[in-house]
Amino acid sequence: MGLLSRFFSRSRPRALGLRRRILLIITLGSIALSLFLAITTYSLARSNLIQERDETAITQSLPHAQLVARDLSATLPADPTPAQTSLSNIGVQRYVIWYQDQFYGGGTLNQDDIPLELRERVITQGGSARQIVRVGDELNLIVGWTVPRVGAFFEFFSIQDVDSSLASFRLSLILASLISVGLGVLFGIFAARRAVRPLGTAAQAASAIAGGRLDTRLETTGD
Repeated sequence: MGLLSRFFSRSRPRALGLRRRILLIITLGSIALSLFLAITTYSLARSNLIQERDETAITQSLPHAQLVARDLSATLPADPTPAQTSLSNIGVQRYVIWYQDQFYGGGTLNQDDIPLELRERVITQGGSARQIVRVGDELNLIVGWTVPRVGAFFEFFSIQDVDSSLASFRLSLILASLISVGLGVLFGIFAARRAVRPLGTAAQAASAIAGGRLDTRLETTGD
């Protein structure tokens, strides 16, 4: 119990010297400021990158959904082959078409790659919706459009490069934060020494004065 009480008494802030308290305050402040700036910067960068890619995906997928409507809504063929051929001719490969109560995928994609929530919002509720999902090992932005008289059209856009860019950006922020904290600690050490130095000088002067008085008293007593 004695060891524990001594340990906790030493751990309390009042047991810390003035120099250590100043250093602790500056260090904690540096850490808090670095975390705040890193989180804020990362959030803004991520939001801007995702928003930019989101706008691009919407702009590119809308004409493709209109192409599906053009090829299928007039004749309503048994399967969406005409639309698939048109999409293939313009280089669109990563899509899924909902037609005649069935899913037709482009490439290796199928309805299982589309989240159920996104399917319900586009197919059941109508309109358009988009969602970021991971398909296999790749991060994708899926944009879904309701196609009148036909069904729905979903197109997949890889945003793996955005994820990689954000990973590199996170590493840079971590390194910058560590450097900032290190500089903050060095500044804290310097500031703590400068702040305590006058007190040390005053303490030495007080000790000298007290010693002088004591010597005077001893000399007076000796006489």
